[in-house]
Amino acid sequence: MKLEHGTPMDIEGESMRIIREELSAMGVTLPPERAAAVLRAIHTTADFDYAQNLWFTPGAVEAGVAALKAGTPIVTDTNMARSGINRGACEALGGSILLDAFGVVAMVAMTPLLTIQMLGLLYQLKMKKAAQETPPAPVDEEIIEL
Repeated sequence: MKLEHGTPMDIEGESMRIIREELSAMGVTLPPERAAAVLRAIHTTADFDYAQNLWFTPGAVEAGVAALKAGTPIVTDTNMARSGINRGACEALGGSILLDAFGVVAMVAMTPLLTIQMLGLLYQLKMKKAAQETPPAPVDEEIIEL
């Protein structure tokens, strides 16, 4: 293999060619609907296990593309994640990249936990109110002699 310096696009293209060649030698064929994402993950991490282990919910890739086309931004809290996004392709679809969005990322991650906590609190308040509204059961005052 002869290594030559070229443009970043040339280097990336050669890397992708090598990855495809290695996958072919391993007998791995990627489904077309997830090939681009899996190839990008392998390229970014040099971990060929992604070819077998990275799965997507049906329709997830299409939903992501549709979201970008609708102008939904990609939110990240690190430059490393941002550098893995093809800015030209993202902008061509109409999307944008928001950086330094730690608060947004944290809030999205915390939303399910906060929701569960709020439901628990509402349940406790409802049960407490129901206990106050329900009169105590009458006490049987009959004396039983043995």
